[in-house]
Amino acid sequence: MVRKKRVLSDQTNLQESKKIKHPEALQELYRLQPSFNGKQVYFFYKKAKYKEGTLIYDKKDKTFYVFDKKSGEKFDTFSSWISFLKTKKVFKGARSAIATVFFEPNSSGSSLASILRTTEQIPYWKVNNSASIVEVTSLVKTNITSKKEFFGVGIREIVNGIGITFFGKECKVEKNLTIRWHDNLISYDMNVFEKSVKKIDGIETGIAIERNLFEINKMVEFVSKAKLCPGQITKDFEQVVKLRGVNLVNNQKNSNNIHEVFATLENQGQSNEAYRRID
Repeated sequence: MVRKKRVLSDQTNLQESKKIKHPEALQELYRLQPSFNGKQVYFFYKKAKYKEGTLIYDKKDKTFYVFDKKSGEKFDTFSSWISFLKTKKVFKGARSAIATVFFEPNSSGSSLASILRTTEQIPYWKVNNSASIVEVTSLVKTNITSKKEFFGVGIREIVNGIGITFFGKECKVEKNLTIRWHDNLISYDMNVFEKSVKKIDGIETGIAIERNLFEINKMVEFVSKAKLCPGQITKDFEQVVKLRGVNLVNNQKNSNNIHEVFATLENQGQSNEAYRRID
């Protein structure tokens, strides 16, 4: 009897684990981006080496497939495609589809992770060189079309850079993030309600250094989530000097010679997420 109870418990745990299983990546991709039907896809088994496939939706069996370019074989999951390539001795070891599948023929471009996951992803291939204006512009445009938190975000081209505008209620400009290129170096500038911000999540503005695409995407996503409420709640937000995690920090030091938290993020991850001023 004891053994039966233990088996039943194991089966229950197995059933529970199945309930929380994440959607299969390839089919979830079609649900989020049906326009990707016919799009080329690239599996990077090394930083600068890839195998190419084509995404095709079969209306008859209602399944999204990836067709391997060289063999013509079709697969209904990215993992089965990757496993097939491994059997062909393309690579050794293990590869994660989330980290190695891209939609551009470079390993710093738009990736499967950037579309399927809203949390930050660590890149599989470390990229040290600075991203280009074209790469960043493409990334932001992809975010605007594929992520709901970027709905209504504006992007404009400026001399040696781009400007990204985030709107609040009543279509009022809330935040402006400017990314500038100084040859191969990149700097950020940030305004909250037309007031300059000196630091964004601990990163100094106005400082030009090498920044890769992953770092820039992380910054853009952070700024997009730093929502503010208009009206009385945001009175005196001109005092803001830093965006630090879930807090806005005052630019004036208190009697203890520290910058006090001026506002804090509430309802994080929810539709009514916003910074609230601490009275």
